[in-house]
Amino acid sequence: RNKNRLLANLFMQQNVDVAILLEDDVRPTAKNWEDTWGLTALINGASFWAHGDFPCVHSGLYSRITNNYTTGQCIAISKEAFWQVGYIDPRFTRYGFEHAEWQNRMAKMGIGGIYTAGDGYFFNAYDFHSLENIQTESTGNEADIDAMREVFFECHHDTGWKNAWTDDADRVKFLKESGVDLPVNV
Repeated sequence: RNKNRLLANLFMQQNVDVAILLEDDVRPTAKNWEDTWGLTALINGASFWAHGDFPCVHSGLYSRITNNYTTGQCIAISKEAFWQVGYIDPRFTRYGFEHAEWQNRMAKMGIGGIYTAGDGYFFNAYDFHSLENIQTESTGNEADIDAMREVFFECHHDTGWKNAWTDDADRVKFLKESGVDLPVNV
């Protein structure tokens, strides 16, 4: 819900061109690191960090790596892509898998990657050597991970726009929490 509130505020209230979601276990290591991330999101719709622990399918020019593994540690998404794919599925309420479902849904729509039957997902991931992992205390536990894995399997084949709320009452609450100005009659 926190990531979705951020997305709502940035795209609906602040009207930014690109949002970059950076997890708490990652930190920038170079000045102006966000410039390259913003540019790749504008070009591809979305871009994802090619975490060094994941195998690489293809390494290309300009630090572009094609792979079928995702990480939620750094995700940049353009305004145009956001308005096509929507929010992270609100059924993800705890630790894990929310980024994988969101990125898979994007790839199915040709945003930040592609989906090919039989081969799976291929993502436009990047390693600009401007980010690094840092040690943090994990907030997840096995029960949370198992529960969120079940949600992931339930929505694995979903495509298209998703709202960040579950019903009209939750919509009003969510937008208020996000700092989005609501029309008077809502």
